[in-house]
Amino acid sequence: MPEALRSLVAFDATPWSQRRDPLVVRVATEIGGPGPEERRQAELRLQRFLTSLRVDLERLIRDIDLFSARSRRKGFS
Repeated sequence: MPEALRSLVAFDATPWSQRRDPLVVRVATEIGGPGPEERRQAELRLQRFLTSLRVDLERLIRDIDLFSARSRRKGFS
């Protein structure tokens, strides 16, 4: 919804434009049961996963920024 509003009022043509298009990644893991310990274990598993991918994700974001800056693609598709 916020992206549609930004497009509607043409914020991207103003000084308040976004630096890059939004990047969304969803990561999920199973929770072994309803208890707090199971939730803690799942959160630790997700944290380890994020830590292992952090460098690659930062590189991907940097590459997306460079591509966006070079192509200057901002518009409806």
